[in-house]
Amino acid sequence: MKKTVFILLLAVIAGFSGYAQCDKKVVFVSSLTEYLNSAGELQRSVEETTTVEYDAKSITITPGGKCRPEKE
Repeated sequence: MKKTVFILLLAVIAGFSGYAQCDKKVVFVSSLTEYLNSAGELQRSVEETTTVEYDAKSITITPGGKCRPEKE
């Protein structure tokens, strides 16, 4: 859990530094969504594609459908 939070923090820092350098839309995509309560405790984990998009004026978080395993 601590690794996940640390990686997310690094991604946010990298995103903000990219945000400071240009005004284009930035998109992050994940394959696992962790839902936390107000105390920061994990309530559930769902394997789904979630997209986070932001630009100078807005932030959009879009949880998606289930991830499909790749065919071999």
